[in-house]
Amino acid sequence: MIINKCQKCDLCLNNNFVPVKPFESNTNKILILLELPSHADRKKGITLNSISSKLLRTTLAKYNLLNHSYVTNVIKCRPVVNNVTHIHIAKCRPYLLEEIKLYKPHIILLFGKYAIKSIYPHTKGDVKSLNGRYRKIGNTYVIMFHNLNYIKNDKELIKEFDSNIAIVEKLLAQIDPYYKWY
Repeated sequence: MIINKCQKCDLCLNNNFVPVKPFESNTNKILILLELPSHADRKKGITLNSISSKLLRTTLAKYNLLNHSYVTNVIKCRPVVNNVTHIHIAKCRPYLLEEIKLYKPHIILLFGKYAIKSIYPHTKGDVKSLNGRYRKIGNTYVIMFHNLNYIKNDKELIKEFDSNIAIVEKLLAQIDPYYKWY
């Protein structure tokens, strides 16, 4: 779902009222929720262009999951500085819920505290304790991760992230055994 114009909060002004577009694939069976657009995303107008996104793209491609992913942000417009508030999250949340409703993903991957809080507003605990954990809502698996910027700087977290994405591949195969064929 591409939002062409937005005037819900002050972040829209920074982006000339044009939010960063999501990355869309062929099937959108996996919805990946990042916290906010990077400067590179803002510059190109589409998400998944940052240095930390390279780790995500590479790992998803390794497991043939990139072509099944829809990547969006909790916050749709890039803040000038990283001063995201709960008000910004609340203003963007209707767009996020509409994306989930529209694409009906089998799996949702949440990266970082804002992503987790946007889906589970009353979640207790820090991201470290939630990393790699998943919950099932109806027929959808929701898996929580550290922020990509945090993962990319730690070799152990990169290994853990890779093994968690391998699990995502297995979950998708359980849900839809023919997912690799279309």
